[in-house]
Amino acid sequence: MLKLKLLLVVLFLYTNLLSQEGSNNYFNTSHNVSISGLILTPTAYRGKGINEIGTALDINAVYYIGRLYAKNNFNWTTNKKNYLDRIGLWYLEGDGKLLLQKEQKHIPAFSSGLKLSFTFRDSPQPNLNSPSASFKVDSKNTNQLLSLYLVLSKHISKNFITSFGYSNGDISKTVFMLSEFLSNTSSQLTYNKKLSISDSTIFINSFYVIKEKNLVGFEIIIPQGSTFSPKLINFQLANFLKLNFQLSYLNYKNGSELLGMFNFRYSFYPKQK
Repeated sequence: MLKLKLLLVVLFLYTNLLSQEGSNNYFNTSHNVSISGLILTPTAYRGKGINEIGTALDINAVYYIGRLYAKNNFNWTTNKKNYLDRIGLWYLEGDGKLLLQKEQKHIPAFSSGLKLSFTFRDSPQPNLNSPSASFKVDSKNTNQLLSLYLVLSKHISKNFITSFGYSNGDISKTVFMLSEFLSNTSSQLTYNKKLSISDSTIFINSFYVIKEKNLVGFEIIIPQGSTFSPKLINFQLANFLKLNFQLSYLNYKNGSELLGMFNFRYSFYPKQK
């Protein structure tokens, strides 16, 4: 709880400092694209930037298609580099939030929310011995993840927005599911102990709205006190890469990976034209 309080204080002071440069009404800006979240992390805003206390609901789909490149220095591996491995991992999410504090000149918007995720694979996860063939979605390779979060968001300029948040629940598992090197088997081989996944996660996202239609930015998801100390950075690249294809960078002790994925976010409520 102390970490959460410190996070909220630091974020408030940081966003207050950034917003000191002149008077503005950026917090009253409504965009032509949803700014209620980036890829896997939410913002405090509702829909396209409604600055009013109330509820919101987003539907989000993220598909990690594969690993483009990876390297590791584990002492038990024979291959230190991996190329073009299939991941085939889906995250289907419902993200509901309540905006509790409207954004003002020196005060960020503040929301509390809940995320329910259904995850499944359309391809087997690469294993430490290597690969696989056909795959069937069933109860053995599906998961339901639930997490609560608090998030603060601030317009730094009309089109540049940054958010800091804290989540308690299963969001950290979304990071560990992306790599066989973050598995219980890997933990046993490396540390001779069971994998530990924390319920506490800090996340950050920042993005810029281009021509009111596209977002360019990044998000960082950092599970606290977990084995391998992983960090996931997702990059939102607008339509620079076709079909909403985006890139992710996964870093952990003894290794790092570059991943490819697709994402689609839809603000179901409130409705805006």
